[in-house]
Amino acid sequence: MLQTTFRPTRPELSRYAIIALMIVTIVGAGVMIHRPVQGTTRDVILHVEAPPSGWSESRLQEKLAVTLGRHADMNITLTSDIDGRMPPFPGASRDFDSLTAWGNKAGGRYLMVVRVASERFETRKTFNMPLIFQKYEVFGVLEGEIRMIDLQKPRLLAAEPFSTELRGPRVFQSSLEDDQRDPDLHLSAAEKVHFLARLEQRAADQLVAQASSLMKGR
Repeated sequence: MLQTTFRPTRPELSRYAIIALMIVTIVGAGVMIHRPVQGTTRDVILHVEAPPSGWSESRLQEKLAVTLGRHADMNITLTSDIDGRMPPFPGASRDFDSLTAWGNKAGGRYLMVVRVASERFETRKTFNMPLIFQKYEVFGVLEGEIRMIDLQKPRLLAAEPFSTELRGPRVFQSSLEDDQRDPDLHLSAAEKVHFLARLEQRAADQLVAQASSLMKGR
């Protein structure tokens, strides 16, 4: 049987080479668009406001700084650590211009403001089978607001509420008991401190993921 071998002509080779070059260029451009430039650092100024707690001092700011700092391309500065020659941080203000002006004087690229409105325990009836039994659970709840500003643009990237929950002890009871003060739901003072630390870490992970998404590609 006669076999033939396909050999592209010179024009065809040139055309294939051009197509291959175009594909490589397009793919490379896509990678550059979605990857931060190597060696660049995003300077993030972090400000956290948290009301006093009856169980322990809030460490959300510390947990946010540590979690943000795990990103190699982020340089984190706390407003409380900025040179005293700066005017006071406009903490009570939600005015975009005031926050932007302060952030630019401080020399940051992004300003991340987290305000905690409430950090509390709740006991909820999460299951009920009438006349038979019910289930009560303890929840840790942390609620507040996050504001993210791109100081270079300048542009408000986010101004929205957030809420984080963590499940704690739970108990099943007969329908005749129905007692929210069941001893099995009780947390000691030390257990509450440990529980709130876990709750704040969960909130920090959630907020950092949101902030990273907002800064991605900017």
